[in-house]
Amino acid sequence: RLSHCSPKTRLRSLRRLSASRADNVGSVPVVELANGLELASLGIGAWAYGNNTYWQTAWDAQAEQSAADAVRVALEVSGGKPTFDTAEAYSFPQGAESSESIIARALGVQGSSASVITKFAPAPWKNGRDAVVNACKKSCERLGAREFVDVYLLH
Repeated sequence: RLSHCSPKTRLRSLRRLSASRADNVGSVPVVELANGLELASLGIGAWAYGNNTYWQTAWDAQAEQSAADAVRVALEVSGGKPTFDTAEAYSFPQGAESSESIIARALGVQGSSASVITKFAPAPWKNGRDAVVNACKKSCERLGAREFVDVYLLH
């Protein structure tokens, strides 16, 4: 389980997984959801991307490069179709920058093949249909002007 590891530990673990599967790249099993959407069973949680509050470190060029390396390895291991888990809440005030934006930059033009799960952060002042739709639109913008997200969850 890599969800609670630091970005560097996660990257090392992904590299070991990638090396152990070098002859089998792209064979990550796919999970089919009830609506027919297929997601890679290997997902990358991006909560730590940009989060300098929990890790008490600066989000700098080196941290950005580590995140980009983890995304690249995920692309390799999954045959170009990884699943990324992020949320609108993985941003200020807990982070120096939005996890969604970091994923978008790391994916670049390859992002169209990746699946993205992101989440709506409910709050007393954010309720109703319009709040959800507006938050989803903003997430799509942060994710590199995507037209949609693959899965949108209530956080």
